Amino acid sequence: MADTILRVETLSKSFGGVRAVRDLSFAVSAGEILGLIGPNGSGKSTTVNVLSGVFPPTAGSILLGGEAIEALPEARRVAMGLSRTFQTARVFPEFTVRQHVAMGCHTIREINPFASILPFGAWRREQADINRQVDDVLHLCALHKVAERAVASLSSGQQRFLMIATALAARPRILLVDEPAAGLVEHERQELAELIRGIRQRGIAVVIIEHHMALIMALCDRIVVLNFGAKIAEGSPAEIRANPAVIDAYLGEAA
Repeated sequence: MADTILRVETLSKSFGGVRAVRDLSFAVSAGEILGLIGPNGSGKSTTVNVLSGVFPPTAGSILLGGEAIEALPEARRVAMGLSRTFQTARVFPEFTVRQHVAMGCHTIREINPFASILPFGAWRREQADINRQVDDVLHLCALHKVAERAVASLSSGQQRFLMIATALAARPRILLVDEPAAGLVEHERQELAELIRGIRQRGIAVVIIEHHMALIMALCDRIVVLNFGAKIAEGSPAEIRANPAVIDAYLGEAA
């Protein structure tokens, strides 16, 4: 696909004698929402950790915009346009919401931060651009009204939206979100779905790991299903819902 942002080819990850991910291949296009689902222990989170650089792959390749990134550190991948969130909220409670989101902009800075000691024109222009980026992300994630509050004062749902906002501040081309609906109530899940659709409208690809099947089926353009580290199916939500192997391995269990 000409607009492919991420291509994963025969990716494998082993921990000792355990193959957590086995010969996994898939691709994600610009503005696409791809679901990654499967039973507990199927290799979903390991896949995201390998894609983001937490773990090195045992074998296979990861191409971001056509460039191999499997040997690159996490920070370099973020700078190239791959951001992620985590299953549990990882936040700095003493920061304000605005400061927390601004922290995500560090990879898009081009001017040495020490220039702030003597803030000449280039530094001021970059800072103004970052301030605009932070404001834009705060509005997109419906956090602008709590921008000056301490992160510690936010609800758990708001902290999950804050993680997404901080990841978006780096201006990614693709965003990996790991169980973003965990702990959310119904109206928060609806707000999450609208947020992810809004991210897609900006041309940003989204890979979402989630156990909430109603959310996955409503949001995703395509779904990849893992079981015991291997891909057992890939297709549209309707195709996945009707796939006997997926029903046996996962959907039947969930039902």
